Amino acid sequence: MKNILLKLFLFSILLIIAGCDSIVKTDHPSKIIKKHENVFFESQDTGSANPEDDRTIYYKIFLDKELVAKTNSGLFFQKKKLNLHLDAGRYLFFAERWYLEESNENDVPEYKRANNVWQMKPIYIDIHDDPETFKIVFGINHDVKEFYYKIEGQDDLSPEVEKQ
Repeated sequence: MKNILLKLFLFSILLIIAGCDSIVKTDHPSKIIKKHENVFFESQDTGSANPEDDRTIYYKIFLDKELVAKTNSGLFFQKKKLNLHLDAGRYLFFAERWYLEESNENDVPEYKRANNVWQMKPIYIDIHDDPETFKIVFGINHDVKEFYYKIEGQDDLSPEVEKQ
C-alpha cells in the first residue's frame, strides 16, 4: 500500500514539475497586448417593405476576398452588428447577403446566398494608423431596391447607392 502511495506521490510531483516547466516557456499574460476593436460594421435595411416578406438575414464580411467574419442574424430592418480590429491599410470590402429560406413545412430551413441583385459591389476602405472610430453602415434600400452604404468616421461620407 505504501509503495502505491509513494508512486502516486512521485507521479504527482512529476506532473507539477512538467506543468511548471510549460508555464515558464509561454509568454507572461501581462505581456500580451489585446488589440481593441476599431472598425464597426452595421447592417440595416431601409425604406418600406411588406412585413410579410421580412426574412431573417445575415452578412458574411469579406476583406481582400477572404471571409473574416459574419454578422449576427436578424430580420431585414433589425440592426446586425459586427466589430473588428483592422490594422492600418487599404482593404477590399464586400458584404455578402444570406437569407433564411423557409420554403416547405417538411423541409428544414437553411440559409441561402441572395442573388446578385441583392449583393453589394466591392469597395475599398482605408484604415489609417489610429482611427478614433470607423463605421460602415450598409443594407438594402427597399424603396429603390438597391444596396446602399455609408462610411462614417474619418471623412463622414454621404450615403452612396449602388447602381445595378
